[in-house]
Amino acid sequence: MNQSGKWSGTLWVVSIAVVAVLISLLASHYTRQQALRFDEKYYFGVAKSVAGGHYDDGYIVRPPLYPLFVGIIFRVFGVGLGVVLIIQSLLRGLLVAEVGWLGKKYFSKTTGLLASILVAIYPLLIWSYTRLLNEALYMPLFLLSIWAVERAYRSRTDGDGFIAGFLCGTASLVRVTSFYLAVIFALWFASVGEDGKHFSGKGLRSAAVLVAGLLVAISPWMVRNMVVHQTFMPLGNEAAFNLYFTAAGTTVDEARHRWDSWGNQAERQAEALRQWISHVRKHPAHHLRRFIKNLPRVFNPRSQGFATGLAVIYSGMNCRQNTTVNAILTILIPATFILVMFGGLLGICTVQATPSVRATLLIAILYFILLHPATVMKARYFLPIVPLLAMSAARLLEEGVRFITRKPAGRGAP
Repeated sequence: MNQSGKWSGTLWVVSIAVVAVLISLLASHYTRQQALRFDEKYYFGVAKSVAGGHYDDGYIVRPPLYPLFVGIIFRVFGVGLGVVLIIQSLLRGLLVAEVGWLGKKYFSKTTGLLASILVAIYPLLIWSYTRLLNEALYMPLFLLSIWAVERAYRSRTDGDGFIAGFLCGTASLVRVTSFYLAVIFALWFASVGEDGKHFSGKGLRSAAVLVAGLLVAISPWMVRNMVVHQTFMPLGNEAAFNLYFTAAGTTVDEARHRWDSWGNQAERQAEALRQWISHVRKHPAHHLRRFIKNLPRVFNPRSQGFATGLAVIYSGMNCRQNTTVNAILTILIPATFILVMFGGLLGICTVQATPSVRATLLIAILYFILLHPATVMKARYFLPIVPLLAMSAARLLEEGVRFITRKPAGRGAP
């Protein structure tokens, strides 16, 4: 590619990222509900404590980076959502630029452009950046960690492995999901070593280095939790609450009320795990039944899991009476979902990609679909894999157009 063509592709991605920022700014202004909801209340409260000079976990212990991020903004600009949403809009532009860069790196320039457009117009992504939710910070870090893991698997150098683990750990400090995914990546590294041998010395070393980077990233927070809460709590006790809640068969408010009555954070974690273990012993197939029941919702754009989040776009909108906006959303919501979800899954299995790229993306996507939603089924919990699926879907679109027009496929340089 000549230099002018290279800069032309970069300019297009940057332009799409700028448009994504503007879309987020407009969405924040026109669709933002003033009342805080659910997780927003938690993050707002912890961020206010950070702005006041101390860190108060609230009713549950969660990873600290997003509350710290919002709290620092509150400290500098005052307590209010305006500046936070502006900065989050800029982060969404960064996410779109990352998708364009990785799409080009893994596949082709055209794939990168198409993928960045898909991410820029994906309605639930737009909505999530108008809320006080940790996706805003998590997704750019998550995508960066995926890039680092693929590079580390390919190179098998200690430096790349440590960076990959550290970035996975940093993402884990926003959402614990990346911690468990990093463990799966480490098992993958260990299972495939030199010359295709399983659990060879080099494979085990690569896995150990990745885990070392992960632990270095989370160790300050882990030590803090041991000192403050006097128990082993690597990232928080939210997982204990979720396990208890999914087995309790109660409403969130009732589960929260019981949780609050169990004493300090360490006691809450212990009691929640005790009750969950007791329930699983009585009903050993509980999570399997729940998983089988909920799995079809993952692939249904009209299911409650996705519709709950998407419905917020309509409720409380200043422009909800705008028939043009509603008409666009009515088409865009299912169209982008079907293209990204089904096109992405088909694309990752069929289109051209290096083995390391395909394996890395496939492990991450299957983790979110098969393991992560088995605990809590919410539409926004799948958002981190939208950029990964969008790249594969974009490549599938490009290959389809090239097949129809009989043009040779472009090649990326991983």
